[in-house]
Amino acid sequence: MSSKPEKVHQDYPDVTVVPTLDRLLADKNIALVVISTPNDTHYEFAKRAIEAGKHVIVEKPFTIHAADADELIELARQRNVMLSVYQNRRWDNDFFQIHGSKGSFIKYGLDSQEDALKAGKRPGDPGWGEDNEKDYGELTIDVGELTVKGKVKTLTGGYERYYQGIVAALTQGKPAPVSAEEGRNTIQVIEYALQSQKEQRAIAFKSDRKE
Repeated sequence: MSSKPEKVHQDYPDVTVVPTLDRLLADKNIALVVISTPNDTHYEFAKRAIEAGKHVIVEKPFTIHAADADELIELARQRNVMLSVYQNRRWDNDFFQIHGSKGSFIKYGLDSQEDALKAGKRPGDPGWGEDNEKDYGELTIDVGELTVKGKVKTLTGGYERYYQGIVAALTQGKPAPVSAEEGRNTIQVIEYALQSQKEQRAIAFKSDRKE
C-alpha cells in the first residue's frame, strides 16, 4: 500500500500497489499483512487487518500503549491468526561483552546489514551479514599460568531468518520467531520505567501473559 506507486516500482517493478488499506484487506489472495507505517498507526492498522482475517507482522514498536497490544493479542487469538512483531535486531551480529571467572569475550562494531540495505544490497547477496575482520570479537582466557588472546570470527547476521521463521509458523504450525507477547512486554517495560521515574519508586515487572 502506497500513495506513490512509482517510487515502489523503482525497487519492485512487479509488485501490485494499492492506494488504501481497505483495498489491500479486501484482497482474498493476501494472507499476511506487514505493517511498516508510522508508530501511531500500528494499533489501528493491525486491528483492521486481524479483523479481516489476515496474519499480521507489526514493525517495532508494536504499539504505543501496552493495553492496545493486549487488545490486539486477544483479538488475534479469537480470530485464530498469527500476530508477530518484527524485532529484527535479534539477528544482528554486533557488539557485546561476556565476562566470566576464566575469561572474557568482547565484540565491537555494528552489524553490517542496515548499511548494506541503504547501499542497495539485499539478503542473499555475496557477503550479506558478514562482519569486517577488524570487528571480530576477542576471546581472552586463562590457561594455567598463561593468558591467551585470540580473534573469533563473527557469526553471520541475517534479518531474513525472521521471515524464514514466519514461513515455518504459517506452513508448519511452529511458533512465530517473535511473539506478540514479547513485543507487548517491551512496551510494558518502557511504561513501567516512565512510571518509576515519575513516582520515584521501584516497580516490579510481571508478565501476565504466557508466551
